[in-house]
Amino acid sequence: GLDVLNNGWRGNFITPTNGVAFSVGENWGPVLVFKTPVRVTSLEISYIVKNTWSKYSVGHVTLQYSSDGRLWSPPKATSFTYTETPQTDGGYSHNIAYPTPSCVRYVRVTEIGATDHQVVISEVEVKGYQCTQAEPPVQPPLPIPPRGPPPLRSTAID
Repeated sequence: GLDVLNNGWRGNFITPTNGVAFSVGENWGPVLVFKTPVRVTSLEISYIVKNTWSKYSVGHVTLQYSSDGRLWSPPKATSFTYTETPQTDGGYSHNIAYPTPSCVRYVRVTEIGATDHQVVISEVEVKGYQCTQAEPPVQPPLPIPPRGPPPLRSTAID
């Protein structure tokens, strides 16, 4: 189902329905939508390693947030280093500090990179607290407008 990344199940083995595979070089990911505004403190990314199937550890994660789903914060990248490479088969989790400066309704995982080949993500848990009515959501900064074409220059012909 569509809840595979937030159904509360963190696996130790791969099945056809308990994770989403992300390949090296892919730069897309899920958007987490909250029913009410929240102030995020961190995200916990859980993944499953199966070396014989070329399913490896999370290498890096890039995140963004939004109050309205249209304007997004600048991407924040987090990289991971491992003492054991490749990791042994099984389930693992990383807690990523990601404090949002204001109340948000959306968190987008714009990129999940594997240390090699693919990573299977089994769960993305958002940690934080619900905003109160006294704390209205603050809009993220506006994106920088694209530069227009250079001005036309005329040259006189003698």
